[in-house]
Amino acid sequence: MNILKNELPKDKTPYVIENGEGDHYIWNKQVYTIIATNQSTGNLFEVITITGAMNESFPMHLHKNMYESLLVTEGVVDIQLEKDIITLTRGDYILIPPGIVHKYVMKAHRTKILSYVVNGSAVDIYKALGVPYNHSKHPSYIEETYSLNKQELEYNYDIEFTFNNISNEEITYWR
Repeated sequence: MNILKNELPKDKTPYVIENGEGDHYIWNKQVYTIIATNQSTGNLFEVITITGAMNESFPMHLHKNMYESLLVTEGVVDIQLEKDIITLTRGDYILIPPGIVHKYVMKAHRTKILSYVVNGSAVDIYKALGVPYNHSKHPSYIEETYSLNKQELEYNYDIEFTFNNISNEEITYWR
């Protein structure tokens, strides 16, 4: 049997992506590493790892069709769902169904999240959002920042940014 190593297949075939390998994209101080695509899984799911520094975040948004699940493999992450904030640590998992407004904030250095997506393409969103990067870990500093092209992303992908200004009194913390 021929097993691909450290490259994504174009069809359903066995493959291995070793730690630190894969296609990497960077946005601010977050690195998105693609380890499974719809193309490589027969349109069943996608898997991306997200690494970042403390206080790195992704803004409030929702998906109309996509199920997004997150597993914290290193560090601490605050997940905001609507008006609730849930603190997740290593080994904690959350499923976010379509239509739920959410965001995350990394609360520890060297945080790493495994994102598992069904019924959509987060890979395309991260590729459009970031730029190709040669490392699996986020840099300690960056020389330039990258901004969201909100209209382009919303037009082309299953993502809608809400940027709700929710007051601190309305936010509930869980843990």
